[in-house]
Amino acid sequence: MQEITSRWLLKALPWVSVQGGTYRVNRRLSYSVGDGRVTFVQTGSQVSVIPDELRELPPLRDFDDTDALRELAGRCEQRVYPAGT
Repeated sequence: MQEITSRWLLKALPWVSVQGGTYRVNRRLSYSVGDGRVTFVQTGSQVSVIPDELRELPPLRDFDDTDALRELAGRCEQRVYPAGT
């Protein structure tokens, strides 16, 4: 860990010696609206559309019904194609 973390940060954090343990990574979803691209979330092999990102599509740009966007995003299905097709 010392190879990828700044030395000042390693010195500032409180460290406790333990025999073993687990840790949890907190992830926060963030996306930027207005960049002209629809953003997706990937969890393992599952890819899903972020409902508010559908507003990046010109026909839905001024669409205000969040529940309808959520329903529309839920109806999008993932398809996997072999390379070269």
